Amino acid sequence: MLNRSSEARQHLYQLLKQRNETNTTDSAFIMNLFPQYIHSQGTSSTARPAYNLYQGTHQSYTDVRLTLRRNASSTWWRVFDDSTSLEKPMFEINIFSDKVSPASLQFIVSYGLIGLYVSVVLVVGRLVRAGLVGATSTIMFLELPYVDRILQLCNDIYLVQEEKEFELEEDLYAKLIFLYRSPTTLIKWSRPKVD
Repeated sequence: MLNRSSEARQHLYQLLKQRNETNTTDSAFIMNLFPQYIHSQGTSSTARPAYNLYQGTHQSYTDVRLTLRRNASSTWWRVFDDSTSLEKPMFEINIFSDKVSPASLQFIVSYGLIGLYVSVVLVVGRLVRAGLVGATSTIMFLELPYVDRILQLCNDIYLVQEEKEFELEEDLYAKLIFLYRSPTTLIKWSRPKVD
């Protein structure tokens, strides 16, 4: 806050008092107004000066020069630090922000690298397991080397059903069920033909 008797306060007052002039070359110089280094924390919405970066230096805040500009429809301030020229105004602020992960991944990131590694391993393991569950019970039916005899039996069942030979159909169907219930018989039936 500026003292009542400070020169910068008087300059600001004079700038605000000049209402009719469109562009003025007058400016107000305020010492130590704005921090040059700011730390923005990821957990809060406020930004604070990075005091640890000012240690060992004589300057903690930036000196600022303010110039009031006006045109027919609006009024604005030109703000630049005192080290730049009036022709090329520039105001440099360095903001350091913390890395923040999205809220959806916060539960993984909170456990660190080991938690991320464990979760990836668990997901890959679950995908592999989902692909292989049930494969042990169906592999003997899916990997038969020669299925022509079993296919011929199924065609025979279909033909006798069309001919309405239900007793023969029942016998052939019982034979098919027996084949699928007995892996050793299924292996014998699915062997390739020997020429």
